[in-house]
Formats: sequence, C-alpha cells, structure tokens
Amino acid sequence: MTFNAELRSKKNDEEKYRFAYSTFVDQLRQMPTFVKKSDTPRKIRDRLAASGRVTTKREIEQITEAFEQIEYAD
Repeated sequence: MTFNAELRSKKNDEEKYRFAYSTFVDQLRQMPTFVKKSDTPRKIRDRLAASGRVTTKREIEQITEAFEQIEYAD
C-alpha cells in the first residue's frame, strides 16, 4: 500500500498524524546514526533543528508539539 493510500485509510486526523509522523521518523532512522529507536520526539526535534534538515526550528517544534499532544493525551 502506498503512503497516500495508507494515510487515506486512517479513520481520523489523530490516526493520520500518528501514521505520518511514524513514517517520517522511520525514514530518518534509515540514515545511520541520525535517529535511534530510543530517541524521544524532543530528541528528534533537537537533532533535526541542529542538522538544518528543516526550513526552520519553529517548524519542527510545531510538528513535535502536535505529535506529543496526540500521542501523550490522557
């Protein structure tokens, strides 16, 4: 199944966001030594910001904040 097909199959925005974020992190993990399985979303955010792989630090902060709100909500 393609990324877009998988994304469309998700029932709600939270599931879609979790899927998109986990796919993004899986892609980062394919780069040796960049992201470790044990890294937290904030650690990944800090590494991305330091690497210049995002347009702005604020962008990755917003992505991380949104993921944490969904993933760690009560």
